[in-house]
Amino acid sequence: MTRMEKLTGERTPLPVNELSPPGYGSPQRQAINSVIDGIVGDICKDIAAVRVLLDRLEQQVLEGATHAKAQLMEQIAVCVSVKDEIGHMQRVVGDISERGKAFIGGM
Repeated sequence: MTRMEKLTGERTPLPVNELSPPGYGSPQRQAINSVIDGIVGDICKDIAAVRVLLDRLEQQVLEGATHAKAQLMEQIAVCVSVKDEIGHMQRVVGDISERGKAFIGGM
């Protein structure tokens, strides 16, 4: 109660604009929210683009690894085959040598 109200015993009605909360600031808050939403949206789009690039890079790495592994397996197969052929050649040369010794010794 104001001093005048105490003296007169009457309450002074408040103006209508003071009964409702002030409306100032709402457009600014909406603008700030819009800017923030725009920034967040842009960041999310950028992250999505990075994910696409990472997926492509991952696919390239996997394909490269598969290709390298296939080449390595081919090289291993060639090395094993060469080793087997060398072993076979050693046996053939050993057999020829033994026959030669037997032939020379039998003379």
